[in-house]
Amino acid sequence: MRIKSYFSATVEAAVSKARQELGDDALLLNARPSPDDALHLGAYEVVFGIETPVVPPPAPPAARAERPAAPPPASLPDPATDDADSLAGFLARQDISPALIQAIETSLDDDTVTEQQLIRALSRRLNVNSSLNGPIAFVGPPGSGKTTLLVKLAIRESADQAVTVVCADSQRIAAAEQLRRLCLIAGLTFEYAGEPETLAPIVDAHHAAGRLVLIDLPGFGPSELGPARAWQAALAKISSLTPVLTLTATARTADLRVMVGHYRMFKPQRLAFTHLDETGVWGGVYSAAGETGWPVGWLTTGQSIPEDVEDASVRRIVDGLMGLAGKARAAAAAAG
Repeated sequence: MRIKSYFSATVEAAVSKARQELGDDALLLNARPSPDDALHLGAYEVVFGIETPVVPPPAPPAARAERPAAPPPASLPDPATDDADSLAGFLARQDISPALIQAIETSLDDDTVTEQQLIRALSRRLNVNSSLNGPIAFVGPPGSGKTTLLVKLAIRESADQAVTVVCADSQRIAAAEQLRRLCLIAGLTFEYAGEPETLAPIVDAHHAAGRLVLIDLPGFGPSELGPARAWQAALAKISSLTPVLTLTATARTADLRVMVGHYRMFKPQRLAFTHLDETGVWGGVYSAAGETGWPVGWLTTGQSIPEDVEDASVRRIVDGLMGLAGKARAAAAAAG
């Protein structure tokens, strides 16, 4: 089943938008005020499901829009015309952390830096790992998109293996019920662990039965250290667990560093980044991964479930940086 959210200023407008795209056979699953991290898309969200993929009719030749041209390759600083700090400025405009900029500059000791040399230098500081072995727990700040990421992965993986979704989020009103309904529609097994002490027995039982177990934890603010520690202790009791810190790519590098520090108590083994379709700046993604050394598992780029999730790759992240870098350099040259 394909599941997709639509946002608008009113429920009626969101439903109308969904019907135009999906048709009358689509099933209305939920209608609710938009979560805080999606208010910019519209005040209300409606969630629809449809059994078969919807393929829009091809546009007539005269009306079909031209496919946008691929962005030009990044232009790198030219030592003959730029000052000595041009490479640092080039990287800083991408919001890459100062420590990583210094390390990258040190590794590039040639007088002339080519695009390929920079790509190799950037790539050396990244790791990726999108394997789904053992229970996976998604932790992260409120509004980071970890629940949506979990659902996308659960539905995608259910085509090849049995999946259990465990909701441990007792913080948000109706969060468990919404997730339970999605799992019912998608054919996923759902479990609720409302208290920390109930989590490990539920997860271990499903893992022992050979199922992929994905755990949705609540988001904790800086003032909620007590509940955070209780859930961290519960996770520590689960065999073969992989905690994944889920962060929004729209945050600045400095803010992501604070979030990483706050969630280190969960001992993350991987990172995941959401909302990449809402930003053109990939420096925070790169810096969080490069500074922690934790592999990046997944990237999400939209609201569609399960389409808008992808396994992370080093080249994908570096391409994001280099594409923006080329535009920034062109804009700076035009302004100068």
